[in-house]
Amino acid sequence: MQDPRLARLARIAPYRRRRDFNPSIGEIIESTKKKAVRDEKRFSSFSQAWEQLVPAEILACSRLSSTRGTTITIEVDSSPAKYELDRLLRTGLEANLRRLYSGPLTRIKTKLGATDQSDPG
Repeated sequence: MQDPRLARLARIAPYRRRRDFNPSIGEIIESTKKKAVRDEKRFSSFSQAWEQLVPAEILACSRLSSTRGTTITIEVDSSPAKYELDRLLRTGLEANLRRLYSGPLTRIKTKLGATDQSDPG
């Protein structure tokens, strides 16, 4: 008769075994590349819709900042422009963007920030 403790050890041994270490970074690079291509497609689709629907005055003082999940963040350079953009989003711009944008979109956030890309120093 076999000891139940030995039977249990034999049963869990495959799960407790160390996996072979793979020092290559090929899988990491490949997954990062796939994610970058997917995000670029999604971001460019939104960018086209954004440029088509947003008035030139707001377009000049804002930029697409980031995407996180289904939320897109827009950076605006002044409080009045942020207020105007928020008002436009509430009065139908967000719905129109969702209609034209092919990706998932639950929220458009606006935040105040410098849109100037030059180095001030």
